[in-house]
Amino acid sequence: MGVGLNNDLLNISCRLKTNKIKRLTKKICGEKHHASNTYQTERF
Repeated sequence: MGVGLNNDLLNISCRLKTNKIKRLTKKICGEKHHASNTYQTERF
């Protein structure tokens, strides 16, 4: 449950940042989001 909430917050903050600085943040968030999803899936 905690992990799911964390993921939602990450998605929201990434979306907000992407609206402001589209290209750079989108790339960073995309890589971070993918990495955290893979990590969480394997670990939990």
